Amino acid sequence: MSSPAKTAGYEKEEEDRVKGLLVLFIAFGLILIVGTLAFRADGGATRAALLLLALAMFLMTMVWFGWVNRYLSGVARGTTLGILALVVALIALLPVLYLGEDERIYFLKLAAIVFLSLLPGLLYLQFVVVKGLGLRSEYILALHRLHIDRYENLPTPPVGSLFHRPGPHPHGGDVENFYIRKFDSYYGRPITRPDGMVVQAGGNLLPVLIATIVIATGWTLVIQPEFIPGIHLELGGLQLAGTPVLPSEALRYAFLGAYFYSLEMLTRRYFQEDLKPSAYLNAVTRILGSALLVIAVNALWPGELTSAQENGLAFVIGVFPQIGMKAIQNLIALPLRPLIPSLVRDYPLSDLDGLNVWYESRLLEVGIEDMQNLATANLVDAILKTRVPVDRLVDWVDQAHLFLRVRDIEDGPKDRSALRRLGIRTATDLEDAFEPGYAPGVFGSAPATAGESKEFLEQLRRVLNTEGDGLPSITESVRRTFSREPNLYHVRQWKSYAWDLEQDERREASEPVRVGEAAPDRSKARS
Repeated sequence: MSSPAKTAGYEKEEEDRVKGLLVLFIAFGLILIVGTLAFRADGGATRAALLLLALAMFLMTMVWFGWVNRYLSGVARGTTLGILALVVALIALLPVLYLGEDERIYFLKLAAIVFLSLLPGLLYLQFVVVKGLGLRSEYILALHRLHIDRYENLPTPPVGSLFHRPGPHPHGGDVENFYIRKFDSYYGRPITRPDGMVVQAGGNLLPVLIATIVIATGWTLVIQPEFIPGIHLELGGLQLAGTPVLPSEALRYAFLGAYFYSLEMLTRRYFQEDLKPSAYLNAVTRILGSALLVIAVNALWPGELTSAQENGLAFVIGVFPQIGMKAIQNLIALPLRPLIPSLVRDYPLSDLDGLNVWYESRLLEVGIEDMQNLATANLVDAILKTRVPVDRLVDWVDQAHLFLRVRDIEDGPKDRSALRRLGIRTATDLEDAFEPGYAPGVFGSAPATAGESKEFLEQLRRVLNTEGDGLPSITESVRRTFSREPNLYHVRQWKSYAWDLEQDERREASEPVRVGEAAPDRSKARS
Protein backbone atom coordinates (compact mmCIF):
# COMPACT_ATOMS: atom_id res chain seq x y z
CA MET A 1 0.00 0.00 0.00
CA SER A 2 1.36 3.44 -0.93
CA SER A 3 2.08 6.07 1.71
CA PRO A 4 -0.89 8.34 0.76
CA ALA A 5 -3.21 5.33 0.88
CA LYS A 6 -1.88 4.37 4.32
CA THR A 7 -2.37 7.95 5.53
CA ALA A 8 -5.95 7.98 4.27
CA GLY A 9 -6.56 4.64 5.97
CA TYR A 10 -5.21 5.93 9.27
CA GLU A 11 -7.33 9.08 9.02
CA LYS A 12 -10.44 6.98 8.36
CA GLU A 13 -9.61 4.78 11.32
CA GLU A 14 -9.18 7.79 13.60
CA GLU A 15 -12.49 9.20 12.36
CA ASP A 16 -14.19 5.88 13.14
CA ARG A 17 -12.67 5.87 16.60
CA VAL A 18 -13.92 9.38 17.36
CA LYS A 19 -17.41 8.50 16.11
CA GLY A 20 -17.42 5.40 18.26
CA LEU A 21 -16.46 7.34 21.36
CA LEU A 22 -19.11 10.00 20.72
CA VAL A 23 -21.86 7.41 20.29
CA LEU A 24 -20.68 5.57 23.37
CA PHE A 25 -20.57 8.66 25.57
CA ILE A 26 -24.06 9.68 24.43
CA ALA A 27 -25.44 6.18 25.12
CA PHE A 28 -23.92 5.92 28.57
CA GLY A 29 -24.95 9.47 29.37
CA LEU A 30 -28.56 8.59 28.65
CA ILE A 31 -28.22 5.43 30.75
CA LEU A 32 -26.80 7.52 33.61
CA ILE A 33 -29.69 9.99 33.41
CA VAL A 34 -32.32 7.25 33.39
CA GLY A 35 -30.59 5.47 36.28
CA THR A 36 -30.50 8.68 38.31
CA LEU A 37 -34.21 9.25 37.74
CA ALA A 38 -34.86 5.69 38.87
CA PHE A 39 -33.09 6.20 42.19
CA ARG A 40 -34.94 9.47 42.80
CA ALA A 41 -38.37 8.08 41.87
CA ASP A 42 -40.90 7.82 44.70
CA GLY A 43 -43.06 4.89 43.56
CA GLY A 44 -41.67 1.36 43.43
CA ALA A 45 -43.29 0.66 40.06
CA THR A 46 -41.82 3.83 38.52
CA ARG A 47 -38.39 3.00 39.87
CA ALA A 48 -38.58 -0.55 38.54
CA ALA A 49 -39.68 0.67 35.09
CA LEU A 50 -36.81 3.17 34.89
CA LEU A 51 -34.29 0.56 36.03
CA LEU A 52 -35.53 -1.85 33.36
CA LEU A 53 -35.25 0.92 30.76
CA ALA A 54 -31.67 1.65 31.83
CA LEU A 55 -30.85 -2.06 31.64
CA ALA A 56 -32.39 -2.34 28.17
CA MET A 57 -30.39 0.67 26.97
CA PHE A 58 -27.23 -0.88 28.39
CA LEU A 59 -27.87 -4.19 26.61
CA MET A 60 -28.58 -2.40 23.31
CA THR A 61 -25.28 -0.53 23.71
CA MET A 62 -23.46 -3.83 24.26
CA VAL A 63 -25.10 -5.34 21.16
CA TRP A 64 -23.97 -2.33 19.15
CA PHE A 65 -20.46 -2.72 20.52
CA GLY A 66 -20.45 -6.38 19.48
CA TRP A 67 -21.47 -5.40 15.94
CA VAL A 68 -18.80 -2.72 15.51
CA ASN A 69 -16.18 -5.02 17.05
CA ARG A 70 -16.83 -7.49 14.22
CA TYR A 71 -17.11 -5.07 11.33
CA LEU A 72 -15.46 -1.74 12.19
CA SER A 73 -12.08 -2.17 13.83
CA GLY A 74 -11.47 1.55 14.37
CA VAL A 75 -14.81 2.08 16.07
CA ALA A 76 -14.25 -1.04 18.13
CA ARG A 77 -10.94 0.16 19.54
CA GLY A 78 -12.38 3.56 20.34
CA THR A 79 -15.40 1.94 21.92
CA THR A 80 -13.20 -0.29 24.06
CA LEU A 81 -11.28 2.69 25.44
CA GLY A 82 -14.53 4.51 26.13
CA ILE A 83 -16.08 1.52 27.88
CA LEU A 84 -13.08 1.11 30.17
CA ALA A 85 -13.08 4.80 31.11
CA LEU A 86 -16.84 4.96 31.67
CA VAL A 87 -17.04 1.72 33.64
CA VAL A 88 -14.29 2.89 36.01
CA ALA A 89 -15.98 6.28 36.38
CA LEU A 90 -19.42 4.80 37.03
CA ILE A 91 -18.10 2.29 39.56
CA ALA A 92 -16.21 5.01 41.43
CA LEU A 93 -18.75 7.87 41.32
CA LEU A 94 -22.29 6.46 41.29
CA PRO A 95 -22.18 4.75 44.71
CA VAL A 96 -20.68 7.88 46.30
CA LEU A 97 -23.20 10.29 44.74
CA TYR A 98 -26.46 8.38 45.01
CA LEU A 99 -26.18 5.44 47.42
CA GLY A 100 -26.06 5.03 51.17
CA GLU A 101 -23.91 2.44 52.92
CA ASP A 102 -26.50 -0.35 52.78
CA GLU A 103 -27.33 0.39 49.14
CA ARG A 104 -23.63 0.28 48.22
CA ILE A 105 -23.30 -3.20 49.70
CA TYR A 106 -26.48 -4.30 47.92
CA PHE A 107 -25.33 -3.08 44.50
CA LEU A 108 -21.87 -4.51 45.11
CA LYS A 109 -23.58 -7.90 45.50
CA LEU A 110 -25.52 -7.37 42.26
CA ALA A 111 -22.37 -6.28 40.41
CA ALA A 112 -20.51 -9.37 41.68
CA ILE A 113 -23.31 -11.68 40.49
CA VAL A 114 -23.42 -10.04 37.04
CA PHE A 115 -19.64 -9.97 36.56
CA LEU A 116 -18.87 -13.46 37.86
CA SER A 117 -21.78 -14.94 35.89
CA LEU A 118 -20.88 -13.27 32.59
CA LEU A 119 -17.09 -13.73 32.81
CA PRO A 120 -16.98 -17.33 31.44
CA GLY A 121 -19.31 -16.43 28.55
CA LEU A 122 -17.34 -13.29 27.73
CA LEU A 123 -14.20 -15.42 27.42
CA TYR A 124 -15.87 -17.39 24.63
CA LEU A 125 -17.12 -14.28 22.80
CA GLN A 126 -13.62 -12.82 22.91
CA PHE A 127 -12.13 -16.12 21.75
CA VAL A 128 -14.44 -16.22 18.71
CA VAL A 129 -13.37 -12.70 17.73
CA VAL A 130 -9.59 -13.07 18.03
CA LYS A 131 -8.84 -16.64 16.97
CA GLY A 132 -7.20 -16.94 13.57
CA LEU A 133 -6.13 -19.54 11.06
CA GLY A 134 -2.88 -20.62 12.71
CA LEU A 135 -4.58 -23.75 14.01
CA ARG A 136 -5.28 -24.97 10.48
CA SER A 137 -1.63 -24.82 9.35
CA GLU A 138 -0.45 -26.44 12.58
CA TYR A 139 -3.02 -29.21 12.12
CA ILE A 140 -1.99 -29.87 8.49
CA LEU A 141 1.71 -30.05 9.41
CA ALA A 142 0.93 -32.53 12.20
CA LEU A 143 -0.95 -34.78 9.74
CA HIS A 144 2.03 -34.89 7.40
CA ARG A 145 4.61 -35.37 10.15
CA LEU A 146 2.60 -38.27 11.62
CA HIS A 147 2.17 -39.70 8.10
CA ILE A 148 -1.53 -40.22 8.83
CA ASP A 149 -2.29 -40.97 5.17
CA ARG A 150 -0.76 -40.93 1.70
CA TYR A 151 0.47 -37.51 0.54
CA GLU A 152 -2.19 -37.15 -2.15
CA ASN A 153 -4.95 -37.77 0.42
CA LEU A 154 -3.73 -35.14 2.88
CA PRO A 155 -4.27 -31.36 2.66
CA THR A 156 -1.58 -29.34 0.91
CA PRO A 157 1.22 -28.56 3.42
CA PRO A 158 2.30 -24.92 3.83
CA VAL A 159 4.83 -23.65 1.32
CA GLY A 160 8.33 -23.68 2.80
CA SER A 161 7.72 -26.65 5.07
CA LEU A 162 9.74 -29.87 4.82
CA PHE A 163 6.66 -31.73 3.52
CA HIS A 164 5.70 -29.38 0.69
CA ARG A 165 6.17 -30.69 -2.85
CA PRO A 166 6.46 -28.37 -5.85
CA GLY A 167 3.68 -28.35 -8.39
CA PRO A 168 -0.10 -28.68 -8.09
CA HIS A 169 -1.60 -30.98 -5.48
CA PRO A 170 -2.50 -34.41 -6.95
CA HIS A 171 -6.19 -33.99 -6.03
CA GLY A 172 -6.50 -30.34 -7.00
CA GLY A 173 -7.34 -28.49 -3.77
CA ASP A 174 -8.33 -28.72 -0.13
CA VAL A 175 -11.95 -27.57 -0.33
CA GLU A 176 -13.42 -31.09 -0.32
CA ASN A 177 -10.53 -32.79 1.47
CA PHE A 178 -11.72 -35.22 4.15
CA TYR A 179 -9.30 -33.93 6.81
CA ILE A 180 -10.16 -30.28 6.09
CA ARG A 181 -13.89 -31.05 6.31
CA LYS A 182 -13.26 -32.67 9.70
CA PHE A 183 -11.35 -29.58 10.83
CA ASP A 184 -14.09 -27.21 9.62
CA SER A 185 -16.83 -29.28 11.25
CA TYR A 186 -15.14 -28.74 14.61
CA TYR A 187 -13.67 -25.23 14.31
CA GLY A 188 -15.93 -23.67 11.66
CA ARG A 189 -15.11 -22.49 8.15
CA PRO A 190 -12.87 -19.46 7.69
CA ILE A 191 -14.70 -16.20 6.97
CA THR A 192 -13.37 -12.84 5.78
CA ARG A 193 -14.52 -9.78 7.69
CA PRO A 194 -15.19 -6.48 5.88
CA ASP A 195 -11.95 -5.11 7.31
CA GLY A 196 -10.06 -7.91 5.49
CA MET A 197 -9.20 -10.00 8.54
CA VAL A 198 -9.72 -13.77 8.13
CA VAL A 199 -11.08 -15.61 11.18
CA GLN A 200 -12.80 -18.89 11.95
CA ALA A 201 -16.58 -18.86 12.26
CA GLY A 202 -17.98 -19.24 15.77
CA GLY A 203 -19.80 -22.28 17.09
CA ASN A 204 -23.13 -22.94 18.77
CA LEU A 205 -23.82 -20.48 21.59
CA LEU A 206 -26.52 -22.55 23.32
CA PRO A 207 -24.08 -24.37 25.68
CA VAL A 208 -22.55 -20.99 26.60
CA LEU A 209 -26.03 -19.59 27.36
CA ILE A 210 -26.97 -22.62 29.48
CA ALA A 211 -23.72 -22.38 31.44
CA THR A 212 -24.27 -18.65 32.05
CA ILE A 213 -27.78 -19.29 33.42
CA VAL A 214 -26.57 -22.09 35.72
CA ILE A 215 -23.64 -20.02 36.96
CA ALA A 216 -25.86 -16.97 37.55
CA THR A 217 -28.25 -19.13 39.59
CA GLY A 218 -25.35 -20.49 41.63
CA TRP A 219 -23.91 -17.06 42.41
CA THR A 220 -27.35 -15.75 43.37
CA LEU A 221 -27.66 -18.58 45.92
CA VAL A 222 -24.13 -17.92 47.21
CA ILE A 223 -24.30 -14.11 47.50
CA GLN A 224 -28.03 -13.89 48.34
CA PRO A 225 -28.91 -10.27 47.51
CA GLU A 226 -31.67 -8.67 49.58
CA PHE A 227 -35.16 -7.87 48.25
CA ILE A 228 -35.88 -4.33 47.04
CA PRO A 229 -38.73 -2.84 49.13
CA GLY A 230 -41.87 -2.39 47.07
CA ILE A 231 -40.66 -4.65 44.24
CA HIS A 232 -41.69 -8.25 44.81
CA LEU A 233 -44.04 -10.80 43.29
CA GLU A 234 -47.28 -11.48 45.14
CA LEU A 235 -48.40 -15.13 44.90
CA GLY A 236 -51.51 -14.94 47.01
CA GLY A 237 -50.16 -16.13 50.36
CA LEU A 238 -48.09 -19.03 49.01
CA GLN A 239 -46.63 -21.22 51.79
CA LEU A 240 -43.66 -23.50 51.15
CA ALA A 241 -43.86 -27.16 52.20
CA GLY A 242 -40.34 -27.10 53.63
CA THR A 243 -39.19 -30.12 51.62
CA PRO A 244 -36.76 -31.30 50.48
CA VAL A 245 -34.32 -30.37 53.23
CA LEU A 246 -31.04 -29.64 51.46
CA PRO A 247 -27.59 -28.83 52.89
CA SER A 248 -27.72 -25.24 51.61
CA GLU A 249 -24.37 -24.11 53.08
CA ALA A 250 -22.52 -27.18 51.76
CA LEU A 251 -24.13 -26.70 48.33
CA ARG A 252 -22.80 -23.13 48.21
CA TYR A 253 -19.27 -24.35 48.86
CA ALA A 254 -19.66 -27.13 46.29
CA PHE A 255 -20.67 -24.50 43.72
CA LEU A 256 -17.64 -22.39 44.62
CA GLY A 257 -15.36 -25.39 44.07
CA ALA A 258 -16.99 -26.26 40.75
CA TYR A 259 -16.81 -22.61 39.62
CA PHE A 260 -13.14 -22.41 40.60
CA TYR A 261 -12.35 -25.50 38.54
CA SER A 262 -14.49 -24.41 35.58
CA LEU A 263 -13.02 -20.90 35.41
CA GLU A 264 -9.48 -22.29 35.60
CA MET A 265 -10.31 -24.83 32.88
CA LEU A 266 -11.92 -22.25 30.57
CA THR A 267 -9.05 -19.79 31.03
CA ARG A 268 -6.47 -22.47 30.22
CA ARG A 269 -8.39 -23.47 27.11
CA TYR A 270 -8.71 -19.83 26.06
CA PHE A 271 -4.93 -19.39 26.06
CA GLN A 272 -4.44 -22.77 24.38
CA GLU A 273 -6.90 -21.82 21.58
CA ASP A 274 -9.25 -24.66 22.51
CA LEU A 275 -12.25 -22.82 23.98
CA LYS A 276 -15.18 -24.71 22.45
CA PRO A 277 -18.89 -24.75 23.43
CA SER A 278 -18.40 -28.33 24.67
CA ALA A 279 -16.20 -26.92 27.45
CA TYR A 280 -19.24 -25.08 28.82
CA LEU A 281 -21.26 -28.28 28.88
CA ASN A 282 -18.39 -29.75 30.88
CA ALA A 283 -18.70 -26.85 33.35
CA VAL A 284 -22.48 -27.32 33.67
CA THR A 285 -22.05 -31.06 34.24
CA ARG A 286 -19.46 -30.45 36.96
CA ILE A 287 -21.65 -27.90 38.78
CA LEU A 288 -24.76 -30.07 38.71
CA GLY A 289 -22.87 -33.30 39.41
CA SER A 290 -21.09 -31.73 42.39
CA ALA A 291 -24.42 -30.57 43.83
CA LEU A 292 -25.93 -34.05 43.52
CA LEU A 293 -22.87 -35.68 45.11
CA VAL A 294 -22.90 -33.26 48.05
CA ILE A 295 -26.61 -33.99 48.67
CA ALA A 296 -25.88 -37.75 48.64
CA VAL A 297 -22.75 -37.49 50.80
CA ASN A 298 -24.56 -35.21 53.27
CA ALA A 299 -27.01 -38.00 54.05
CA LEU A 300 -24.06 -40.25 55.03
CA TRP A 301 -21.86 -37.72 56.85
CA PRO A 302 -21.11 -38.80 60.41
CA GLY A 303 -22.50 -36.52 63.09
CA GLU A 304 -19.09 -35.69 64.57
CA LEU A 305 -18.05 -33.68 61.48
CA THR A 306 -18.02 -29.94 62.13
CA SER A 307 -19.71 -27.46 59.80
CA ALA A 308 -16.30 -26.20 58.63
CA GLN A 309 -15.20 -29.75 57.73
CA GLU A 310 -18.42 -30.37 55.80
CA ASN A 311 -18.01 -27.13 53.86
CA GLY A 312 -14.37 -27.89 53.11
CA LEU A 313 -15.26 -31.37 51.84
CA ALA A 314 -18.04 -29.89 49.70
CA PHE A 315 -15.57 -27.44 48.09
CA VAL A 316 -13.13 -30.26 47.33
CA ILE A 317 -15.96 -32.32 45.79
CA GLY A 318 -16.75 -29.35 43.55
CA VAL A 319 -13.16 -29.35 42.28
CA PHE A 320 -12.74 -33.15 42.18
CA PRO A 321 -16.16 -34.91 41.97
CA GLN A 322 -14.51 -38.34 42.10
CA ILE A 323 -13.72 -37.63 45.76
CA GLY A 324 -17.47 -37.53 46.40
CA MET A 325 -17.87 -41.01 44.94
CA LYS A 326 -14.98 -42.29 47.06
CA ALA A 327 -16.55 -40.70 50.13
CA ILE A 328 -19.83 -42.50 49.42
CA GLN A 329 -17.97 -45.79 49.06
CA ASN A 330 -16.18 -45.25 52.38
CA LEU A 331 -19.26 -44.08 54.28
CA ILE A 332 -21.72 -46.68 53.04
CA ALA A 333 -22.52 -49.76 55.13
CA LEU A 334 -19.92 -52.53 54.82
CA PRO A 335 -22.31 -55.21 53.40
CA LEU A 336 -23.18 -52.94 50.45
CA ARG A 337 -19.62 -52.00 49.44
CA PRO A 338 -19.02 -55.03 47.16
CA LEU A 339 -22.06 -54.00 45.11
CA ILE A 340 -20.49 -50.65 44.14
CA PRO A 341 -18.12 -50.86 41.14
CA SER A 342 -14.55 -49.83 41.81
CA LEU A 343 -13.44 -46.42 40.58
CA VAL A 344 -9.78 -47.49 40.42
CA ARG A 345 -8.58 -48.31 36.90
CA ASP A 346 -5.78 -50.77 36.16
CA TYR A 347 -4.04 -48.35 33.78
CA PRO A 348 -5.03 -44.80 34.82
CA LEU A 349 -3.98 -41.84 32.69
CA SER A 350 -2.56 -40.12 35.77
CA ASP A 351 0.39 -42.59 35.77
CA LEU A 352 1.72 -41.11 32.51
CA ASP A 353 4.58 -38.61 32.74
CA GLY A 354 3.45 -35.01 32.26
CA LEU A 355 -0.32 -35.67 32.37
CA ASN A 356 -2.13 -33.58 35.02
CA VAL A 357 -5.76 -33.23 36.02
CA TRP A 358 -6.45 -30.52 33.41
CA TYR A 359 -5.21 -32.61 30.49
CA GLU A 360 -6.95 -35.68 31.88
CA SER A 361 -10.30 -33.84 31.81
CA ARG A 362 -9.67 -32.89 28.16
CA LEU A 363 -9.01 -36.51 27.23
CA LEU A 364 -12.09 -37.65 29.13
CA GLU A 365 -14.21 -35.30 26.99
CA VAL A 366 -13.30 -37.29 23.87
CA GLY A 367 -13.80 -40.71 25.48
CA ILE A 368 -10.18 -41.46 26.41
CA GLU A 369 -10.47 -42.78 29.97
CA ASP A 370 -7.39 -44.98 30.43
CA MET A 371 -4.15 -45.98 28.70
CA GLN A 372 -5.79 -48.61 26.51
CA ASN A 373 -8.16 -45.95 25.13
CA LEU A 374 -5.20 -43.64 24.53
CA ALA A 375 -3.05 -46.27 22.81
CA THR A 376 -5.87 -47.07 20.35
CA ALA A 377 -7.30 -43.54 19.96
CA ASN A 378 -7.95 -41.87 16.61
CA LEU A 379 -5.01 -39.47 16.55
CA VAL A 380 -6.68 -37.03 14.14
CA ASP A 381 -9.68 -36.64 16.45
CA ALA A 382 -7.44 -36.43 19.52
CA ILE A 383 -5.38 -33.64 17.94
CA LEU A 384 -8.47 -31.71 16.87
CA LYS A 385 -10.62 -32.10 19.96
CA THR A 386 -8.12 -31.89 22.81
CA ARG A 387 -5.65 -29.31 21.48
CA VAL A 388 -2.94 -31.02 23.50
CA PRO A 389 0.49 -30.16 21.99
CA VAL A 390 1.14 -32.91 19.45
CA ASP A 391 4.64 -33.66 20.81
CA ARG A 392 3.11 -34.30 24.22
CA LEU A 393 0.22 -36.37 22.87
CA VAL A 394 2.61 -38.53 20.83
CA ASP A 395 4.78 -39.08 23.90
CA TRP A 396 1.76 -40.18 25.96
CA VAL A 397 0.72 -42.66 23.26
CA ASP A 398 4.29 -43.94 23.19
CA GLN A 399 4.34 -44.34 26.98
CA ALA A 400 0.91 -46.02 27.04
CA HIS A 401 2.01 -48.80 24.67
CA LEU A 402 4.92 -49.72 26.94
CA PHE A 403 2.93 -49.30 30.16
CA LEU A 404 0.19 -51.68 28.96
CA ARG A 405 2.83 -54.42 28.71
CA VAL A 406 5.34 -53.52 31.42
CA ARG A 407 4.30 -52.16 34.81
CA ASP A 408 5.24 -52.05 38.48
CA ILE A 409 3.20 -54.51 40.55
CA GLU A 410 2.66 -53.83 44.24
CA ASP A 411 4.44 -56.50 46.27
CA GLY A 412 5.71 -57.88 42.95
CA PRO A 413 8.13 -57.20 40.09
CA LYS A 414 8.97 -53.57 39.37
CA ASP A 415 9.55 -54.03 35.64
CA ARG A 416 8.79 -50.46 34.61
CA SER A 417 11.24 -49.07 37.16
CA ALA A 418 13.91 -51.50 35.94
CA LEU A 419 13.54 -50.24 32.36
CA ARG A 420 13.40 -46.62 33.52
CA ARG A 421 16.80 -47.06 35.24
CA LEU A 422 18.12 -47.88 31.76
CA GLY A 423 16.57 -44.71 30.31
CA ILE A 424 13.71 -46.65 28.66
CA ARG A 425 10.36 -44.93 29.34
CA THR A 426 8.46 -45.42 26.05
CA ALA A 427 7.84 -48.15 23.49
CA THR A 428 10.10 -46.57 20.88
CA ASP A 429 12.82 -46.15 23.52
CA LEU A 430 12.82 -49.94 23.91
CA GLU A 431 13.00 -50.36 20.11
CA ASP A 432 15.91 -47.91 19.94
CA ALA A 433 17.77 -49.76 22.67
CA PHE A 434 17.71 -52.93 20.56
CA GLU A 435 19.24 -51.20 17.53
CA PRO A 436 22.95 -52.22 17.45
CA GLY A 437 25.33 -49.34 16.89
CA TYR A 438 22.50 -46.84 16.52
CA ALA A 439 23.70 -43.24 16.64
CA PRO A 440 21.61 -40.69 14.70
CA GLY A 441 24.27 -38.26 13.54
CA VAL A 442 24.60 -35.01 15.46
CA PHE A 443 21.60 -35.96 17.61
CA GLY A 444 23.25 -38.95 19.32
CA SER A 445 26.53 -40.35 20.59
CA ALA A 446 29.19 -42.29 18.72
CA PRO A 447 28.27 -45.86 17.71
CA ALA A 448 29.27 -48.66 20.07
CA THR A 449 31.77 -51.32 19.06
CA ALA A 450 30.59 -54.77 17.99
CA GLY A 451 31.67 -56.35 21.29
CA GLU A 452 30.01 -53.69 23.42
CA SER A 453 26.77 -53.94 21.43
CA LYS A 454 26.62 -57.73 21.74
CA GLU A 455 27.16 -57.66 25.51
CA PHE A 456 24.63 -54.86 25.95
CA LEU A 457 21.94 -56.63 23.91
CA GLU A 458 22.41 -59.88 25.83
CA GLN A 459 21.94 -58.09 29.14
CA LEU A 460 18.98 -56.11 27.81
CA ARG A 461 17.21 -59.29 26.71
CA ARG A 462 17.41 -60.72 30.24
CA VAL A 463 16.89 -57.56 32.30
CA LEU A 464 13.25 -58.41 33.16
CA ASN A 465 13.77 -62.15 33.53
CA THR A 466 14.52 -63.79 36.85
CA GLU A 467 17.29 -66.36 37.08
CA GLY A 468 16.10 -69.82 36.12
CA ASP A 469 12.54 -68.79 35.19
CA GLY A 470 12.76 -70.79 31.94
CA LEU A 471 11.00 -68.01 29.98
CA PRO A 472 12.19 -66.45 26.74
CA SER A 473 13.41 -62.86 26.83
CA ILE A 474 10.62 -60.66 28.16
CA THR A 475 12.01 -57.46 26.64
CA GLU A 476 12.40 -59.13 23.22
CA SER A 477 8.87 -60.48 23.42
CA VAL A 478 7.50 -57.04 24.34
CA ARG A 479 9.46 -55.41 21.54
CA ARG A 480 8.04 -57.80 18.95
CA THR A 481 4.47 -57.05 19.99
CA PHE A 482 4.97 -53.40 18.98
CA SER A 483 5.37 -54.21 15.29
CA ARG A 484 1.69 -54.14 14.26
CA GLU A 485 0.43 -51.35 16.49
CA PRO A 486 -1.06 -48.71 14.10
CA ASN A 487 -0.51 -45.70 16.33
CA LEU A 488 3.10 -46.66 17.03
CA TYR A 489 3.74 -46.40 13.29
CA HIS A 490 2.66 -42.73 13.47
CA VAL A 491 4.75 -42.23 16.61
CA ARG A 492 7.84 -43.52 14.76
CA GLN A 493 7.17 -41.17 11.85
CA TRP A 494 6.81 -38.22 14.22
CA LYS A 495 10.02 -38.98 16.12
CA SER A 496 12.05 -39.42 12.92
CA TYR A 497 11.43 -35.77 11.95
CA ALA A 498 14.79 -34.53 13.29
CA TRP A 499 16.60 -37.18 11.24
CA ASP A 500 14.58 -36.33 8.14
CA LEU A 501 15.39 -32.65 8.59
CA GLU A 502 19.11 -33.35 8.93
CA GLN A 503 19.07 -35.56 5.85
CA ASP A 504 17.24 -32.89 3.88
CA GLU A 505 19.83 -30.27 4.86
CA ARG A 506 22.66 -32.60 3.82
CA ARG A 507 21.06 -33.26 0.46
CA GLU A 508 20.83 -29.52 -0.13
CA ALA A 509 24.50 -29.14 0.80
CA SER A 510 25.49 -32.17 -1.34
CA GLU A 511 27.13 -33.69 1.72
CA PRO A 512 27.28 -37.49 1.80
CA VAL A 513 25.90 -39.31 4.80
CA ARG A 514 28.72 -40.59 7.03
CA VAL A 515 29.11 -44.30 7.66
CA GLY A 516 27.67 -45.45 11.00
CA GLU A 517 25.00 -42.71 11.16
CA ALA A 518 22.15 -44.47 9.42
CA ALA A 519 18.91 -44.16 11.37
CA PRO A 520 16.95 -47.39 11.86
CA ASP A 521 14.08 -48.11 9.52
CA ARG A 522 11.33 -48.02 12.13
CA SER A 523 8.54 -48.21 9.55
CA LYS A 524 9.24 -51.88 8.78
CA ALA A 525 7.19 -54.40 10.72
CA ARG A 526 9.32 -56.72 12.78
CA SER A 527 8.54 -60.36 12.99
